[in-house]
Amino acid sequence: MCFWVSSTHVVLRNPVLRTSTRTALILSGLVVLSSLVALAPIHDAATGLSSLGVHLTLPWHYRVWAPFCSVLDALSVLSIRQHIVLLATYIVGYAAWRIVRRASLRALHPEYRRPWRSACLWETGFACIAVVAWVGIYVAGALVPRPMSSLTLADPDAVTVDFHSHTNASWDGVKRFTAEANRAWHREAGFDVAYISDHATVAGALQGMRHNPVTAGSDVVLLPAVEARYGGQHIIAMGIRPDRDVHADGNWREPALKPGTDAPMLMLTIPGNLSRIDTQQYPGLARLAAIELADAAPRGIDQLQRQRRTVLDFAARHNIAVIASSDNHGWGSTAAAWSVLHIPNWRSMSPTTLDAAIQRAITQHGRSAVQVLARRAPDPGASVALLALTPVAVSVNYLRTLSWPERASWLGWIWAVWCVVTVVPITVPVRRPVADEPALAHERIPELVPETVADDSY
Repeated sequence: MCFWVSSTHVVLRNPVLRTSTRTALILSGLVVLSSLVALAPIHDAATGLSSLGVHLTLPWHYRVWAPFCSVLDALSVLSIRQHIVLLATYIVGYAAWRIVRRASLRALHPEYRRPWRSACLWETGFACIAVVAWVGIYVAGALVPRPMSSLTLADPDAVTVDFHSHTNASWDGVKRFTAEANRAWHREAGFDVAYISDHATVAGALQGMRHNPVTAGSDVVLLPAVEARYGGQHIIAMGIRPDRDVHADGNWREPALKPGTDAPMLMLTIPGNLSRIDTQQYPGLARLAAIELADAAPRGIDQLQRQRRTVLDFAARHNIAVIASSDNHGWGSTAAAWSVLHIPNWRSMSPTTLDAAIQRAITQHGRSAVQVLARRAPDPGASVALLALTPVAVSVNYLRTLSWPERASWLGWIWAVWCVVTVVPITVPVRRPVADEPALAHERIPELVPETVADDSY
């Protein structure tokens, strides 16, 4: 066996090699065999079915870092309840691992003893590492820029829209998330149009509109909207004009318009209280035209998991569109869903013309105006049992939705880590009287010691 014994330590190599090899083989098997039951990573949020002519495009640097980027993407589309379950599982799993690890070391090496103070410091250090690792994953997902996968559609007349996004003009927007940073984020995610709907202001939208392309197909188009409160609900008002008064208190007030003039189009955001909306029309001329079926904020995801059918029934009953919103304030690098409309020749339109065409399509076609495409994610609904199985559901969904470039990247990283780990030995400390070191080494661990025991200088 490949090992040596010193006066204070037993150094083992073969157990590490066996364990790491077994782990690498298991992980590789999961990555490869899960492709036999693969699912498309994008589906229709209303029906749950995969859509033809739709796929995610992965830039080369995403493929290189796929194990990290794809895991952060998977975590980004979970609800608050699911994050809590993952945290609880992590804590229980860590505690079980430390208990089993310590017990196995004592069973294999009875001479393995550590003073209680040293043991406490050791376990505290491990616990701190575990906490830092968990927090680091979420901090990386929210703050560290990373490559993004983008939606690609085969239909040239299909336009992808984000109806709800923010800039640093919102009080809760990230300071570095300017209008141009918003445009860049949507470009990387595969959007063609993004409505900047800051809280009670159009300053961010005005800044973005100044740099819009001449024709919509040349770059991401930023259009004006505003997020406001009405009756305890949050709404998005589209069709506003930059020169129209936007109330600084954040509350929606019906603009003074004459019948026959264009009125703002209102969209209900999630989370919201559907029972508080008893008519299709808000008071006045502005019409409730759409409701979010996908909202990337964790609270929005949470409500939609529990009330998806309620939202769909509400939209069908009132013949209003369902839409997807990133609700992006500058955090993260994952697009959870896209709104897709069919507008012929939209690429040659000016931004203003495209804005009018989008509103006209929603007004004329109602419920059928928009298709919501979303990342496939485990949905426990209102079931506590399914929620408790979140770690398993997330893992299975993740493996089944990997593309082959991502699987190849995973395999490369697995075996690269294996190559590194297998050359690092494990040193097991042995506490024994100094005077009797050689004798105890032979007497207490005879199965590990060859005919000649190396001295300390070996």
